Amino acid sequence: MEPLTQLFRSTIENFPSLLLEHRVKLADITSEKEVLGLTDDEILVSEDVFPRRYELETLRYWRKMGLLPFFDHSKHAYISISQMMWLRFLSELKNLGASIALLKEANYYFIERGYRDEVARLNLLELKKKIINELEITPNNPINIQTLKNVEHILNDRLLKYSIQIDFNYFNLNIIDHVINGTDVQFAVTSEKLLNKENNEVEKKQTLSVIRDHKDTKFLNTVLDSDNADFYDFEKKALKKPAILFPAKFFIEDVFGDCSISEKAFNIIILTKTEKELFTEIRKRNVKEVKLLIKNDKIVEMPYSIIDEKGKLNTESIKKIKVLMGTKNYEKGFAKLSDGSIKEFNPNSYDPDNSLEKK
Repeated sequence: MEPLTQLFRSTIENFPSLLLEHRVKLADITSEKEVLGLTDDEILVSEDVFPRRYELETLRYWRKMGLLPFFDHSKHAYISISQMMWLRFLSELKNLGASIALLKEANYYFIERGYRDEVARLNLLELKKKIINELEITPNNPINIQTLKNVEHILNDRLLKYSIQIDFNYFNLNIIDHVINGTDVQFAVTSEKLLNKENNEVEKKQTLSVIRDHKDTKFLNTVLDSDNADFYDFEKKALKKPAILFPAKFFIEDVFGDCSISEKAFNIIILTKTEKELFTEIRKRNVKEVKLLIKNDKIVEMPYSIIDEKGKLNTESIKKIKVLMGTKNYEKGFAKLSDGSIKEFNPNSYDPDNSLEKK
């Protein structure tokens, strides 16, 4: 199996500040009762950081059961956006009637194994070695220089290294691979017949696995591909037996793709300066259309209608552009304003237009 060095590289250069560095107050995502089934219209007018809430008592119980190893125990606890996705995964399992035993199995399979296997540390060391070799050939490459600084910063900061060890687990790495490399990822729960060696009887047990269908074959055969999902026909893209599937796409859209436009919303706070300015104009009902330049095999211009002639906002368009902005999955964008002028924005936090110091 190949290491995940290239995925780590892409992550550190493109995506980690969103998933790992940004933190959300636990108090902002919890309430006495679970609040999940809000309509788009309710979310659109919400001023909450996170309109949908988890039941605080449930999270306390999960923490007590060891299902949330990353949780801060202080009164003013924070969690990362990647950890919010893990909460949603546990929540969806629970809503389908999963036992605490299955939740613990999920925690071991996706979270604890990554920490045990030192996935983060070993791949960061491999990445550091690779970048140093590249800098010997092209010493002035600015991206390599910055990436090396980021890698060394992580390796030398005890608390950050611990956080990365927890956050770079088999759940998050599959999410990241889906975003960066386009791998179709589905988390699966199946029922297996296993031999109990203690009583020599066959018992049914729910097991977890990951279906990974690669868009690009050059990303095949990493350590993420070590488990063979033999219950899935990759050629026909069909299950060979019943399974519960959770697409990685669902968790991305769940976190980034709501239609909140509040300046307090966590998935707007994480955006660049020019992206935030776009949402300021959307709140003013001053944006007619947004066009995003998306790079696949070639640059494609994707238009999204934001407001109609009656001043009503298009919630589906808002959700789609928020996913693309949140995952940095576009090159740059243009907004057509009500007065006919064009406003540009982009996802690059290093761009001068996104500098907080710029007047």
